[in-house]
Amino acid sequence: ADIQTHRDFVATHLSSTQRTPFFCSGCPHNRSTKVPEGSRALAGVGCHYMAQIMDRDTDMVSQMGGEGASWIGQSPFTDERHIFVNLGDGTYFHS
Repeated sequence: ADIQTHRDFVATHLSSTQRTPFFCSGCPHNRSTKVPEGSRALAGVGCHYMAQIMDRDTDMVSQMGGEGASWIGQSPFTDERHIFVNLGDGTYFHS
């Protein structure tokens, strides 16, 4: 009975507690993840990973320090000459 009561509570209150993930107020990724029209970007680990769920023309993810590695595999198979890659500060200070 206790488990069902908990499930019922969660089912009725879940929608009121959900929110879309977004960058913190004042975070530079709020601007740095926006790419020029017609461009696209690759994401790495870290907060800018959230750009993939926003309308920011960002896709892919890779390990820390390997943010541009996906482009190495993609570039021979596309007419795109340039893409943007978002690098987190952890790439510079932790890897």
